Amino acid sequence: MRSSVPERRLTRLALAIIVLSVIGVSACGGGGPGAGSGADPAADPTADPIAGLGQTWTVLDAQAAGLGDANAVHLAAVVDGPPGYVAVGGVSRPDGGGTVAAVWTSPDGRSWQRVAHDDEVFGTAEQPPSAAGTAGFTAMTDVTVAHGQLVAVGVSENPAGHLQPAAWISDDGHHWTRSAELGGPQPGDLQLLAVSGHDQGLVAVGSWRPGLADESSVAVAASSDGRSWRLVPIEETIEGFRASPWQQMSAVVAGGPGLVAVGCADRPEPGVSVQDAAGEGWVAAVWTSTDEATWRRVPHDEAVFGGPGAPWMRGVAVGGPGLVAVGSVSAGFDEPGPRTIPAVWTSPDGLAWTRIPAPELSADGEVELLDVAQTRAGLIAVGSVDVGGPDVGEVLQAAAWRSEDGERWTRVGPPTPAPDQTAPDQAAPDHTAPDHTAPDPADPTDRDRGHDVEWAALTAVTDGPHGLVAVGFVGTSSDTARAVVWTSP
Repeated sequence: MRSSVPERRLTRLALAIIVLSVIGVSACGGGGPGAGSGADPAADPTADPIAGLGQTWTVLDAQAAGLGDANAVHLAAVVDGPPGYVAVGGVSRPDGGGTVAAVWTSPDGRSWQRVAHDDEVFGTAEQPPSAAGTAGFTAMTDVTVAHGQLVAVGVSENPAGHLQPAAWISDDGHHWTRSAELGGPQPGDLQLLAVSGHDQGLVAVGSWRPGLADESSVAVAASSDGRSWRLVPIEETIEGFRASPWQQMSAVVAGGPGLVAVGCADRPEPGVSVQDAAGEGWVAAVWTSTDEATWRRVPHDEAVFGGPGAPWMRGVAVGGPGLVAVGSVSAGFDEPGPRTIPAVWTSPDGLAWTRIPAPELSADGEVELLDVAQTRAGLIAVGSVDVGGPDVGEVLQAAAWRSEDGERWTRVGPPTPAPDQTAPDQAAPDHTAPDHTAPDPADPTDRDRGHDVEWAALTAVTDGPHGLVAVGFVGTSSDTARAVVWTSP
């Protein structure tokens, strides 16, 4: 999902989660958190439906919902799990003094409480600056429910200033234990971005940049119980694998031949194998495994995984004909036409993939899809849509779409904000003359405390006992990010 944590990772973790491709993910309550467990009873399409599920939404400001200071809270993933719903991410100090991992629980998706902080479990923002000059960074990027337990993964900065993989486990959502260090210290930055349960245990995926500026690798970690983990030696298990500039597993799910991971990898030139790609940008990529220890990349098909721009799979879920993956295609800023277009892929078995045109996804503007989940309302994809325009600039609104089959999609968001989220110094909107080319001061995806919004997104979604819960953020030109929760119905 995401290539690396941005330089300003201590103050903009929410954006880091997007760039890293958290969220999913796992994130993805579908392609991310919980999606890979394959054991979420609330997502059972045969379960009793809830009226309005996926159609009507309520927006909850993080602070009003009990998550804490909305400008310091960063929500990466959410899952249906004891005691109802569990969200994970991080909390940063307002003075830029560091970030710690954090967990919140909710019985109904509307009222939340943060799990008591413990330095030994969630990290400390008070540690002395590292060799890189930063002051402590630990964050959870994804969470899932597997084998009766909650398991979260993420990253933690070591004294040398490098990001190292981290994992946590809980039986009830309230009490957490940090797993032992995964495989010992690793050179460079190794990030776990998504986690999924499967029949034999758990698997987490991400990216590893060992320190060379132009080389990266996908990363896989496996565990039988969520407490002890081992790093899978990718170089030895993927046939013909080599480090290269563009590689990342963004999301993983139990499905197909066993496990399916999606992300991006180097774009091969015509007549050049994927192993010998020169690294001129990236293409969407899929890897499969039957046993978590050995992985095989699905052969590249330019018509499916490539084409103009830079396709990237961000989330994956079991649904549609078998599996559905979502993402986006990024074009250069100097290229004519949209800079970002949505992308959807389907597969019956994880091995053969089809790219779905889905023109309805682009009806409202430039769209980026970040996560997908199978729910009682069908497949729900979440992300953002740019409703700005050449005269206004980028105005990203959070958005959601629904599909029964993974091929035809209908927009079901963004939801209407609560009245108390209207910026106090802004006039009420004129609903008689909607103007989607300018920011709406009453919409938290357009305005935040009176500042013009530059970006907003839903980053993860899950289905639980009281309906859908999605998490995301609103970012502003003042370089702040406010956590937001959406519920449906």
